[in-house]
Amino acid sequence: MGADRFVAPVAIYQWLLRHNGSPGHCQLDTSAAKRRSHGGLDRCLVGANGRAIFIAATVGFDIASNLLVTKVKAYLANPTAGVLAQIQNQVVTFQQQVNASLLQTAKIVDLASQKHALSAVQAVATVVTAMLALVQSVSTKAAVAQMACQSTIKVATVEPFLDRGQSAQIVASHYGEPLAAAGVQVTQATRSQREMGF
Repeated sequence: MGADRFVAPVAIYQWLLRHNGSPGHCQLDTSAAKRRSHGGLDRCLVGANGRAIFIAATVGFDIASNLLVTKVKAYLANPTAGVLAQIQNQVVTFQQQVNASLLQTAKIVDLASQKHALSAVQAVATVVTAMLALVQSVSTKAAVAQMACQSTIKVATVEPFLDRGQSAQIVASHYGEPLAAAGVQVTQATRSQREMGF
């Protein structure tokens, strides 16, 4: 597993966490300081309902991403089966957290606020999906089956809240490839994960 393949999705995570991935749209910063002050959120999310749901839905993202980055760095320094097993567990945990966040964010009453919040969470979901696909590609069938068993909020459940066009734009922009090709990759990754039980 090349370092660049693993590090690239992780490297853009922090940026994506603060942006919805679409130029010209509202930027949502979910860092702890911004959550406390509602800085940035007030411009996009209408009412206490929208802010409260978004904050609750994303509160653990920083911790989950930092744990995943730590495991990836450990694996790149010493690629053992034990460390890979830890990454497998952590990436599924993060994926489940993001899926739960999508379901929570969809409960925001104001439709414009809901759209902005879902867009921000989906940007993170795109990166987590890429990480999950990479981990699957270097895992045994038995390990992937075990990962799928840990996945209780399935892809099919959150698909209605996802915009594949946005995901394709993020992939195309970061990897410098045609939007059509990125769209095919997003579709294939989603289908593959659904077929594997995620």
